[in-house]
Amino acid sequence: MSNHDLTQLLDIAMPYAIESLCQKGRFQPFGLSLAHDGDVNPHVARTGGMRQPYRREIEDLYQDLKELARSQTIMAVIVCREYLFRAPDQSVAGSAILCSFEHENGAALDLVLPYEIDFASHEVSFGNLIRKLRNRSFFTQPRRVPMSVLMDKAQSVVSSTGLLALATAKRGDYFPLSKTPHRVLCR
Repeated sequence: MSNHDLTQLLDIAMPYAIESLCQKGRFQPFGLSLAHDGDVNPHVARTGGMRQPYRREIEDLYQDLKELARSQTIMAVIVCREYLFRAPDQSVAGSAILCSFEHENGAALDLVLPYEIDFASHEVSFGNLIRKLRNRSFFTQPRRVPMSVLMDKAQSVVSSTGLLALATAKRGDYFPLSKTPHRVLCR
């Protein structure tokens, strides 16, 4: 079930982050939570204004989501933010969209989409989507299926955005999920 939940949250989060990058050149950190009844609720680090949120505001976002997870009112969460990223084979850091997904059953992974913005042409170039298993931070006790069982069964999940295909990997390994970079012309 966590594959479906990941797809549901990612199909909302990734297009929003990409659209914000195209329109504003950046986006505010945000989270989405998935309740047991299927409702998806947004959470933001700050409301309004153009300035980036302060570290404390981002910490408050994470804390609010952790409290929801502890209360067992949600079953999955995804948090998206801009991220300074360096692939293992690169010496120069760049920018990326980082979406951290976690499910109550124990699944926890980061999805990293590197990008470059050419402000003169308004073109955003996306690199390969990368997945990395991560340590859990929202749901501290797994409730259902161990990660190893989930990952063995999760051969692939394809997002309607066309940007995501999951495969198995060891915790901590970066793993490119698509062969070709994506280009988006922002108008």
